[in-house]
Amino acid sequence: MSFYRTRTEKNARVLDLLISHGERACRLFFYPCLKQVEPKLYSKIRKYVSEVNESIGDARRQLVGYLLEKDKSALFRAVQKNLHGIVAALIDRGADINACNEIQYTPLLLACGTGKAESAEVLIKKGANFGIKTPASDTALHLAVQAGAASLTNLLLHKGMGINLRNQADETPLHVAALHNQGALVGLLVNAGAQINAVTKELVTPLHIASQRGNTDVAQQLLHHKADVNVKDKQSKSPLHFAAERGDKTMVEILLNANADPNAQDKEKKTPLHTAAVRGHLSIVKVLLAKKGRFGAKDMDGCTPIDLINLLLTQPRVPALGCVCELIQLTPQLELNKGESRVVKS
Repeated sequence: MSFYRTRTEKNARVLDLLISHGERACRLFFYPCLKQVEPKLYSKIRKYVSEVNESIGDARRQLVGYLLEKDKSALFRAVQKNLHGIVAALIDRGADINACNEIQYTPLLLACGTGKAESAEVLIKKGANFGIKTPASDTALHLAVQAGAASLTNLLLHKGMGINLRNQADETPLHVAALHNQGALVGLLVNAGAQINAVTKELVTPLHIASQRGNTDVAQQLLHHKADVNVKDKQSKSPLHFAAERGDKTMVEILLNANADPNAQDKEKKTPLHTAAVRGHLSIVKVLLAKKGRFGAKDMDGCTPIDLINLLLTQPRVPALGCVCELIQLTPQLELNKGESRVVKS
């Protein structure tokens, strides 16, 4: 009796240990042992489990049928929750794979816009239409890039999704990556054939957008892939104009280190130095001067950056302009354009 009692206690401890490690451990270790020791009991348990699984499967199929009949938005709900198994089952039971919801998104557009890669992959395999766009003319690829879904973006590219297609704003997916600071996707898009210097109707490039938004990761990636650092938009503004206007020292330095022209002029003949000076961005003015920005460059009204600073110094409500005095002290003698006077330390 003591032998059987000891054996029972050991078995109980082993069983407790298996249970503590979860159902998978029980299946891997307990069931094989049971089959060897108690084959009849094992057979009964196996039969019971298979019947339960079959009934669960039937219930699931019935649920899918009910959802299809009673809830036309079932497929969209499944995509939203990324229940890709349900997505596949719904499509197999006749759900309209290219149906549009209340905002005119198909299930694929919804999956891409919310970064649901698994559901999107199922939809693609089941034959979802790539050509359908959102009301703003965004493609599935535009939406995947905006969501920062690298695996999904890669999948769409491999399926032949148009890399340079435009949305209503005339933006390519690369423009969208720049807008939403998706630096990790820039190389993927460019290597797939995205035009690095693609322009909108306003002649805005992805680098313009990155510079205007302060998205340094994207800017660095674009420059690494040979984006034109001195490209100009419809107003003849370069990316450096936008960075100087924002007072973004890091972006200004990135662009200058990539050989951006510190004296580029826009349609009003304003240079980045004009733009920085009029907003009192001292740190930007200093950086541009160090890169041979011309303090005496005249815009179409004949104003120079120093004129603008002197004008703003008379406006006491403009913040941080007292620091301009520091600039003048730091630069005792600023060389102006040929034929112009010099600014001498007072």
